[in-house]
Amino acid sequence: MVQLAIGKGWQRLLLVASGYHIARAHLTFVQALQDAEQTECIHVVAVPAHTAWSASPVGVHSTRADLLADELWKVGEY
Repeated sequence: MVQLAIGKGWQRLLLVASGYHIARAHLTFVQALQDAEQTECIHVVAVPAHTAWSASPVGVHSTRADLLADELWKVGEY
C-alpha cells in the first residue's frame, strides 16, 4: 500500500478497520512508512468502523471488547 501511495502521489491514507483492530493496523502502516522513509510525506488517518463493543464479529465467538484486549497485547509485542 505504501508503494502504491508513493506511485500515485498520495499524501494521506484513510485506514478503516474495526475498532478493536485499528491500533495495531495503524502501527503496522506507520512501521511500513518508516521502513520506506515516507513518514513526512504520507499521513495515515485511522478511522474505526462503527461496531457494537458487546457484539461478536461474524464467525467469531469473542466480543469486540475481548478482541481489543488481545490486540493490545499484540501491540505490546511490537
